[in-house]
Amino acid sequence: MKTAGGILILSACVLGVCALGAGGCSRHAVGIPRNDDAREVSLAEFAQPMAHDPLGSAGRSSRAADVAASDGPIVWFDDLEQREVLRPARPGDVVIVDSLVGHINGRPMFADEFLQPIEDRLLRAAEQTRGPELDEVFLNIIEDWLQEVVFNELILAEAEASLSEQEQMGLFAMLNNVYDEEIRKGRGTKSGAETRRRREGDELNQYVGKQKDIVLIRHLRDAKIRSRVVVTWRDIEREYARSYEDFNPASTVTLARIRLETAAQAQLIEDVTVRIEAGEAFLQIAEDLDVYNGGLLEPFDMGPAGITDIDVRDVSKDALKGLTEGDTTRPYRIGGNTLWLHVVSVDRPESLSIYEPRIQNGLRNALHARRSQIEWNRYIQSLLEDGVHDDIEAMSDRLFEIAVMRYGR
Repeated sequence: MKTAGGILILSACVLGVCALGAGGCSRHAVGIPRNDDAREVSLAEFAQPMAHDPLGSAGRSSRAADVAASDGPIVWFDDLEQREVLRPARPGDVVIVDSLVGHINGRPMFADEFLQPIEDRLLRAAEQTRGPELDEVFLNIIEDWLQEVVFNELILAEAEASLSEQEQMGLFAMLNNVYDEEIRKGRGTKSGAETRRRREGDELNQYVGKQKDIVLIRHLRDAKIRSRVVVTWRDIEREYARSYEDFNPASTVTLARIRLETAAQAQLIEDVTVRIEAGEAFLQIAEDLDVYNGGLLEPFDMGPAGITDIDVRDVSKDALKGLTEGDTTRPYRIGGNTLWLHVVSVDRPESLSIYEPRIQNGLRNALHARRSQIEWNRYIQSLLEDGVHDDIEAMSDRLFEIAVMRYGR
């Protein structure tokens, strides 16, 4: 076994025995020198399906199909960085097991390590999609995950570097407490804690690691962003003015109306007048007359002058003068119709003054959160631009080729 240009390779005279299921396949770990281009893996990992028969596959690249149809070598290397297996390995062949795809902050990133968390998504995509669409789906999945991996590596490295010695001790103590609490919840044993965490979808160490990452990112955000974000009283005033209508909603009035034809319905007009003067409920009269929607109109926004400061004709405003909730106008005419308006309800929502502490605090917190996010995004962008990592596009291309080889159908 050896490495070549960051690719972990194994002679097929060994791999073939494992992959073909021979009974004597060893499961002991095989030692690989620990450097940036190699790592230790087990023979069990070599048995993972990494080669597919292109003759029975849809969506394979034309390059793979061309080579598969020839009598040439069964593998190729692109500058000793990648290669595809075009048919099952035979004794004497050399096949790819893992590949170094790049470095982030000096730490090598291998294809296996990267692809494992998104393996289910890639396999599902391969089952549901074919041809060029599969390439696009694979590439989108890989690019999104790669951005997240690079971000996490850079941001967490930056966060750890920003800790003082005292803060490091505090973080260590906090993680010990998290670990001890998980042990307690696992009935006092590590195995119990691990079983409990697996039911929650995490390994114990993964869970503790996530808690560490949360604390580190929160610390970095405070250290890098807090001092850059200032909210002044003038900012609060502008924000209040911008959202004035939200804090001072308009008062509304809901009216009901009965409208009858003056000439054609004279007797009915007289009957309605008598019933209203007798104190009968206006809405009941409207219902008896089968007035549309029971006579109810859409609520009107009221201006400063109140019930007469609404968007209706002047003659209706005059009829409403002096009325309050529950009152009904006298009959009045518009054109050839006789009308009554009834004040069903008046709604005057509470106005929220800028001088109320809860309003000021709410505006200040909203502005601070918004500006903090803007500054954080800028910081992240600068970190991605200045971070020590290989070209993301090149890494994405390498991972895509390996993913297609492993999971493409």
